[in-house]
Amino acid sequence: MIWNQYFLHNDSTDWRRGVFHYLIFVHDQTPKGFAFSGDVPPYWGYNPGTNAFGLANTMIEKRIQKMPLKTTDYIIASLIVHEMGHNFGIRFGEPFGCDNRLTNSPFKLGWYIWRNYKSIMNYRYTYSLLDYSDGSHGKRDYDDWANIDLSYFEIPG
Repeated sequence: MIWNQYFLHNDSTDWRRGVFHYLIFVHDQTPKGFAFSGDVPPYWGYNPGTNAFGLANTMIEKRIQKMPLKTTDYIIASLIVHEMGHNFGIRFGEPFGCDNRLTNSPFKLGWYIWRNYKSIMNYRYTYSLLDYSDGSHGKRDYDDWANIDLSYFEIPG
């Protein structure tokens, strides 16, 4: 794999393994953005060792058209910070407001249920907050900052 061969020089104990994350920009992919482990073939889900993520340019272009008041840099930063949250152990469904497709529209119940989870990990706020939640926003909020696991992207020992 590219990560092992060109970045770690086929040495899983290379010091860069515990410091850097790997981002691939592609023209298009499904899903449009997702985190994965660069050490093994990607699969649907997160596991300790998640140290990479991919973003589709088609998603970025679509967001730019839908959000003309946001800069391209802001949109890309939002996506990177969101995917880095997964690299730090904030996973789909943990908390339930994270990556919940029922939170991305006021026509969906999750928009109201998870409104207090003011985090870039909540689809409702992905492009309006460039921050993780501190857990101080009331019922159904989650303290992302207290639960960030900086070792989550390490290979379990």
